[in-house]
Amino acid sequence: MLITGHGAIASYQARFFNKSPACGCGNPVEDRKHIIYECPQWDNVRRVYFPKNYLRSTLELLLHNQKSKTGLRTIMTHRLQASLQAIEESE
Repeated sequence: MLITGHGAIASYQARFFNKSPACGCGNPVEDRKHIIYECPQWDNVRRVYFPKNYLRSTLELLLHNQKSKTGLRTIMTHRLQASLQAIEESE
C-alpha cells in the first residue's frame, strides 16, 4: 500500500470512495509521505524501527532495510485494521 499509495490511505479513499482525505492526527491530507515521514501517530514506530537519518531516506531505501521494513509493515497493518474496523462499524 505504501509503494502504490493505494488501499487504507485516506487520500486514496478520498479519490475513489468520496471519503475525507484527512489523517487521524488532524493533518488535512493523509498520503504516504505524511504517514512515513510526518505523522505524529507513528513517531514511536519510526523511533524504534527507522534509521536516525530516515528523513533523508527514500521509500526504496527504507524497504531495503529489514528493520525499517518491519516498521512500515507495522504502520500499514494498523492502518488496514482501522479501515476494516470502520467498515464493520458502518454496517
